[in-house]
Amino acid sequence: MHGLDGDYASRSKPGQDPRDWFQLHLSNIITASMGAAAATNVRAQIHHVADYDICRVQVDPCAFPVDAEVMYQKPDGPKEIRREFFVRIGNGTRALDAVQRERYVAGRWPPRSNPSPI
Repeated sequence: MHGLDGDYASRSKPGQDPRDWFQLHLSNIITASMGAAAATNVRAQIHHVADYDICRVQVDPCAFPVDAEVMYQKPDGPKEIRREFFVRIGNGTRALDAVQRERYVAGRWPPRSNPSPI
């Protein structure tokens, strides 16, 4: 299988538009892991290319830091859900520890001064 065929086959129901189902499912996953406010910066579009549906996801910059809830599981170990802060470094993605997160946030979202009341 290619494109979204496997996703469609694993979850969608007869009579249900698989494209609509996939976009709703993806939106629910993003909202659950990062929150509704951050999810508003994410747009998914389904494109039909070479007889297959593919999904293009566009993520706009966010005006505030966003932690993601992610599940970790070692082989034969229990599932563990952690809140992580991820950044792109080159062509990779890494979680930052608390000190590095604080430094990154201070540089990316500096404190704003309060506007004077009118």
